[in-house]
Amino acid sequence: MQVRATFKLFFITVFLFFTQFILSQSGTYYNSIDPNAASFVTDLENRIRNPYTKVSYDNFDETNIANFASINNGNGTSSVFCVYSHFEYIYSGTFTWLPMSREHTFCHSWQPGYPSTSLDEYSDQYHLFPTHQNGANGVRSNHPLGKVVNVISTFLEGKYGTDINGKLVYEPRDAHKGDAARALLYMPIRYNGISGYDWTFNWLNNTRLPSLSEGPQDLATLIQWHKQDPPDKWEVDRNNYIQSVQQNRNPLVDHPEYVNYIDFNNLSKLNPTYAIEPTNYVTNFTGITGASTIQFSWVDALAGTQAPSDYLLIVYDRNNYFLPIDGETYPDDGSLSDGKAVINLSYAGLNNFGFTNLTSNTVYYAAIFSYNGSGALTNYKIDGTFPIASVLFNGTLATEPTNYLTTFASGTVTTSSIQTTWTDALPGAQVPSGYLLLANKTGVFTDPSDGVMYADDTNLTDGSATVNINYSAADNYSFSGLTASTNYYFKIYSYNENPGQLNYKTDGVVPTLTVQTEANSGGGNYTDLIISEYVEGSSNNKAIEIFNGTDKSIDLVANSYKLEYYFNGATTASTTINLIGTLAVGNVFVVADASSVQAIINAANQTSSSSFFNGNDAVVVKKGNTIVDVIGQVGYDPGTQWGTGTITTLNHTLRRKITVTQGDTNPSNVFDPAIEWDGYANDTFNGLGQYEGNLPVELTSFSGRVIGKSVMLNWETATELNNYGFNIERAVISNGERNLSWEKIGFVNGNGNSNSPKDYSFVDDNISSGRYSYRLKQIDNDGQFEYSKIIEVDMNGVKKFELSQNYPNPFNPSTTIRFSLPEAGNVKLTLFNILGQEVRTLINEYKESGVHTINFEASELNSGMYIYKIEAGSFTQTKKMTLVK
Repeated sequence: MQVRATFKLFFITVFLFFTQFILSQSGTYYNSIDPNAASFVTDLENRIRNPYTKVSYDNFDETNIANFASINNGNGTSSVFCVYSHFEYIYSGTFTWLPMSREHTFCHSWQPGYPSTSLDEYSDQYHLFPTHQNGANGVRSNHPLGKVVNVISTFLEGKYGTDINGKLVYEPRDAHKGDAARALLYMPIRYNGISGYDWTFNWLNNTRLPSLSEGPQDLATLIQWHKQDPPDKWEVDRNNYIQSVQQNRNPLVDHPEYVNYIDFNNLSKLNPTYAIEPTNYVTNFTGITGASTIQFSWVDALAGTQAPSDYLLIVYDRNNYFLPIDGETYPDDGSLSDGKAVINLSYAGLNNFGFTNLTSNTVYYAAIFSYNGSGALTNYKIDGTFPIASVLFNGTLATEPTNYLTTFASGTVTTSSIQTTWTDALPGAQVPSGYLLLANKTGVFTDPSDGVMYADDTNLTDGSATVNINYSAADNYSFSGLTASTNYYFKIYSYNENPGQLNYKTDGVVPTLTVQTEANSGGGNYTDLIISEYVEGSSNNKAIEIFNGTDKSIDLVANSYKLEYYFNGATTASTTINLIGTLAVGNVFVVADASSVQAIINAANQTSSSSFFNGNDAVVVKKGNTIVDVIGQVGYDPGTQWGTGTITTLNHTLRRKITVTQGDTNPSNVFDPAIEWDGYANDTFNGLGQYEGNLPVELTSFSGRVIGKSVMLNWETATELNNYGFNIERAVISNGERNLSWEKIGFVNGNGNSNSPKDYSFVDDNISSGRYSYRLKQIDNDGQFEYSKIIEVDMNGVKKFELSQNYPNPFNPSTTIRFSLPEAGNVKLTLFNILGQEVRTLINEYKESGVHTINFEASELNSGMYIYKIEAGSFTQTKKMTLVK
């Protein structure tokens, strides 16, 4: 919220810092340059070419890294960041290369003097940046920079793939796009014509890049990036440092408007039209804090030859600014809640502006620029000295309340509403003036910040709500429009707001409450457990998966659930397996033959050495003596199987259709698996351990990798519908078997509704050695949820390269391939047919060390034998797989 001051505030803290910022080393550097002169391009070329001191490429770490790019962490270590991906390399002592490297933004192979490394351009620091070698530099390679539309690989915030025209491009993180563009555009100005070489984009795109089999470096994209990410303080400081060792400057950083005066295709002069630049800046620019505000004020700029029409006020919660670009406009954003605000102010208006919703004990940095004109004619004054002010906001907080409320509990609860009740907090030394009641469906809360008033949002139907309640009001509050059979979580804070800023009580134990709405009549679509998957594979590969789609967790022991097998048309149970454990809502329970292959055992919650069923045997789930579900027909022997083709109970896997929500409770019914089941090839096990219902979002990938003592999880959706978010759940694998209980370790917000790919990530920190399973619980806005496939991560460390046999094998239509890497590097996994012809590249990207799995879907391929080959450094290995349709 922004406050344009129209009244006199009671200021309690005067401004703390005031200064004028000077582009410290540019000084008179551009005094001879007039962008409107016909000789502008030549003048600029001459200006940045002399003086110039070449710094050896090998001295980049001793100069730029040591004195600018590295950040002292204050604990004996320093950090260097990859500009493309934001990978952080932490080191102690002296910096050494790898995993970092020096990236030529203007690729070495692009340079007209290639392959020479002795020319000035090879070591010019204005286009050299630290990058991660294998994850960024090696992936970017010779490719142009551009907007990735179809992703091939990602490394943190960097992307590699194809652009809208199907050409290979590399896309750096947003914060570096403008920096990279200005580094590329600097090089033609600096080197064109030297030794007769042509550095124009016409030469680059029409001669050099085609010779490298690369698409063009799109100039329009670079100029767009330059404008959307204008030069900031870091980039200006970098210019200052490089000038100290190299003597020249990158003019596109100091004067970003110069880009508009040059056609980089042929380095000819352009003639844009702008309003007349203002003569002066404001003076006496100061910041003053109040009880809940910061107000910046100034004395208007002297009119001079040209008075400003307006000012651009830029405020950060860190020591930063950006240089506005002529012809560009910057929409008003008066909220500092995200750490940055931009405001356009009329020259004829009041000479002050205030901000609220601030963070206590924070220094705010402001810069103000004069400008004239509007729209595409806007002309900013940025040269020489422009004013900045820094002010510490600490406010004056009201006295913190002494106590929390007590007996926080639920009152009336229905299928669609919850009433919360409490007893008011005891007054103590300071009585609260009110309470902040937070509610959501995740149970994850963030403590409120002192000084911030949170707006009421009483609608909990979208998954979260915030309510301010007066201390003197009734001691209850109700939410309506809720989802039946759904857990809702509540947390309530005491606060005091009079006479100063809000002061929240957050210490000690904050009252919390969990309440589940009542179930709909009949308990929803699922009234009891159902069989969700049936595996009758080769040898002893047999398993039954049971799904809990009801609204309650079920204690399998207390409710006497059991499996009964009826062999060869028998009317009494031939084998009985009493089930153990508890089956949570939305989870599955797998019972497997103890002699099954490891892939089945890994997915099993319970194993048995009792005789298991064959294709002509009936399987019954009972609750006590009540039949819950049946597969097959008790008392009838079909000979070898029920069903035909792939939808059969013999040597096949069956999965229940998503539309089936009730079990078959009549064991004498004629059984036809084609009615309620989908069939899969023999020894298809990849669905065990997860319910195969349709996810509310289309999850296209889910993977995990080890980074130090942490696990980085990444997943991507193709489309989303009402996606509230993802719970991240973890289970321990011990002695090859997964722990029965899943642990929620975090939550990531979804994107609601989307028809474009969305990338997500989550870091599981400080993990002990061992093997772990991870899955995602995707939650809809209405509380419905589904689980992702399960992935495994090994924290024990990998000792050798290894390509494992895919499973299941044979398969139809999908299978899983697992490989192990003792060290990070680029990995290529390729599929060939039996004639040795390449069919598909499954992956070709950088991978961290550890165990990796990929899911291969082959629905469009023909049945037959295929060969898959891994290449990782000098390691290669091949294995066979069989697709059976």
